[in-house]
Amino acid sequence: MSVKSLEELARKLNISRRTISRVLKNDKNVAEETRGRILKHLDKEKYFPNIHAASLASKKINVIGLIFPRDTFINTDFFAIDTIKGVARAGDENNYQLMIFTQSKFDGDQCIQMYKSKLVGGLILVAISKDDTEKLEELRKHEVPVALLFAYSDRADSFGCDNRKGGYIATKHLIDTGRKRIAFIHGHENWFDAEERFKGYKQALADCGLPFRPDYVERGYFRYEDAAIATRKLLSLDSPPDGIFAANDRMAIGAIKAVKDAGKRVPEDVAVIGFDNIPICELFDPPITTVDQPVVDISYEAASGLLNSINSPHKKFFTRLFDPKLIIRKSA
Repeated sequence: MSVKSLEELARKLNISRRTISRVLKNDKNVAEETRGRILKHLDKEKYFPNIHAASLASKKINVIGLIFPRDTFINTDFFAIDTIKGVARAGDENNYQLMIFTQSKFDGDQCIQMYKSKLVGGLILVAISKDDTEKLEELRKHEVPVALLFAYSDRADSFGCDNRKGGYIATKHLIDTGRKRIAFIHGHENWFDAEERFKGYKQALADCGLPFRPDYVERGYFRYEDAAIATRKLLSLDSPPDGIFAANDRMAIGAIKAVKDAGKRVPEDVAVIGFDNIPICELFDPPITTVDQPVVDISYEAASGLLNSINSPHKKFFTRLFDPKLIIRKSA
């Protein structure tokens, strides 16, 4: 019959639960004869430790909760995968497990419940909106360890890319290649990174003496289909753009398809540039010029920062931004 708990095993062998726990953790500070007895019995009984129960007993929950907006998780596949890779790598290095959650709308009460019920030891919130950062104050009141990823607030440690710089270098590249009428395909409303890329776009236009035209701005909501619709609207203008900066690569793909469907050439008639550098950019026709952001590295640092704040709570929050890099290919 399998042993189901440390307590049961301790009673059976007449050895303290703490000693058995040390053996399970491969602690060297256990007598060899005692270790041998325990290991022999564990092998015979096929014992599987209850990790969550052990965490509760030690009062330390070795689980990172990673919370995505549901739409972001579903519609930005490569971004979500790289985010998970970075967080998981930091978790593995620190003996933390990873649990992934999605929310259709940010729910601070659910976050508090996750922490208070000992489901997670801390939370990483991905791409929450500007409006949602106001709700972080409630999490602070309940002392929930939180890090923001691709979102920014003075109420939590924040990690992301320098998106304003990324938007600037993308737009400047289009200008440097001779484009004069440059459109911008925006992402979600109140999404930090899209807003920062938009600011970089406008700054580059201003610095180069080009006018900002509101009719050259359409929303693609980070989706391929919506970006294609947005591009068709832009191409129908009396003076259509000769360059398009899309706030992510999925929208750049939608823009390129719409340009081609309109009988125009990329980049000869309309140059297109994206953001993120997802793998398909190299394989697309034409290969897509884009701005690379190191999502895996940023996510790794966010998780490491969260674990540091769990182990050494601090009151002064900080923001860390990573440099973007322009990747020039044939679409622009």
